[in-house]
Amino acid sequence: MYQNSDESAVPYFGDHGEYTNVNKRSFRDLQNFWDIPGADIYLTAAHGIFFNDINKVTVILKKERELGWINPAITDAQIASIAQLLQIVFGSDNFQNFKHPLLTFNAFAASPDPYFNTPGKIVMGDGVQKAYFDLGLGDVATQAIMSHEYGHQVQFANPALVPFDNTPESTRNTELMADALSAYYLTNKRGAAMNWHRVQDFLVVFYSIGDCAFSSPGHHGTPNQRMKSAEFGYSVASNAQKQGKIMSSSEFITLFYAALPGILAPDAN
Repeated sequence: MYQNSDESAVPYFGDHGEYTNVNKRSFRDLQNFWDIPGADIYLTAAHGIFFNDINKVTVILKKERELGWINPAITDAQIASIAQLLQIVFGSDNFQNFKHPLLTFNAFAASPDPYFNTPGKIVMGDGVQKAYFDLGLGDVATQAIMSHEYGHQVQFANPALVPFDNTPESTRNTELMADALSAYYLTNKRGAAMNWHRVQDFLVVFYSIGDCAFSSPGHHGTPNQRMKSAEFGYSVASNAQKQGKIMSSSEFITLFYAALPGILAPDAN
């Protein structure tokens, strides 16, 4: 199930598989670019049809209750009712029979779990890719989103350098670092080799989801901080292009932490 070398194990992406090739190609390129054990990372897709499976939704809701993400006082019976309601609502015409982009407007990375012997994962939602393709950013979107999530896998592979503390500051720092890792890969001539100005076109839209919720554990950084992080990643790639060298992940992380105070500093008026 988790063998990326088995083509049949890689799921389809998009309602009709329209993003499958670009996802598989981008994932393979990232595995070859970064100096971490990429074979230990599993790529999968998120489809809205998930909400049609009441049993799976129930399991997820119970797990979220256990983690405190939803009201811990909610009962099993209430969870079952919510799962049934979600199936009805999201299966309606208003939500395009489980295919509305909002249902999968997300992508995320999960760390490996030695206890359960499960690999690291990158999950790419259909909806988030469709939205950016519809905005005319399809030539950049999948690679940019995936390279950000792969940046988290780079962090997971460097636990001595990257702490994951459940604090707003820690989350902000890891998210900004993932932005920098992504921009480094996207513009490195041995990575995606994209034009920086085209990458910027995408990031201006993508980073609009940056926030100013400084006390939230999910704080990703402000749009300005995110763009400054990406500019840092681009500058590292640009300065290294003459040597044609791919920096090690530990080297890049060390450089990022040195630059972080400047990234967080407010711009001078």
